[in-house]
Amino acid sequence: MTNKQRKVAVFDIDGTILDSMPKMRADIKSAFRRLGYTVNDEQIAQQKGWYGLAEALEIKRENYDLEFDKRKSWEQSLADGEAPLFMDTLPCLEDLASQGFILAALTKSDPKYTKEKIDYHKLNRFFGDRIAVTPVDQKSKKVEAIELIRRIGVSPYVSGIKKGSPVYFIGDRVEDVIVAEDVYKASYSNPGFQDGLFESYIMTNGIWLNREGKSQPQELNDYRTIKSLAELPAIIGT
Repeated sequence: MTNKQRKVAVFDIDGTILDSMPKMRADIKSAFRRLGYTVNDEQIAQQKGWYGLAEALEIKRENYDLEFDKRKSWEQSLADGEAPLFMDTLPCLEDLASQGFILAALTKSDPKYTKEKIDYHKLNRFFGDRIAVTPVDQKSKKVEAIELIRRIGVSPYVSGIKKGSPVYFIGDRVEDVIVAEDVYKASYSNPGFQDGLFESYIMTNGIWLNREGKSQPQELNDYRTIKSLAELPAIIGT
């Protein structure tokens, strides 16, 4: 694969390559238990977030927050097996890496938590330092996505990405997917993308991972949908 043809795949972390729901459910149950209530997975799923469940049980939000803040650390939850990789994650990453893909991660989280997840599951062997973290209070991953791709383009440690190189954004949420358009526009119009090994512009694509068979959001009508990462190498690979 020549430099000009090299492809990039950018993965969301939670809900895409990492199954963080067991930790979330365990943390929610523990918080309610400390408040004197026993809740189950069905109750959690039926409500719109844990605040909805707290409201249904007539628990004040501030009281719930006090107990939820006592939740396990990510480090402990990972050690307890409450945040495993999905079974299709490693085969997908290994397949794409063997095809010469540049792999990266783009997540909305706390940088410390992200490092703990990456380190515990030894994902550095795939992503290296190509990891970008969006603050949890931001609505869009746009800024971090653009900077991530720019960094990959000028990195001396990869062969770089060139004009027309395809970049795929894979995730389970709308924001993970539609950021592809933001990066395309930036690469096409931003002079900063033209330094080093990078030549404006690149081709971007978003792929929605719909593991649970949810109704497709209108914002994703123009994007491809997959049900498992096992489908990905055949779709975007060579």
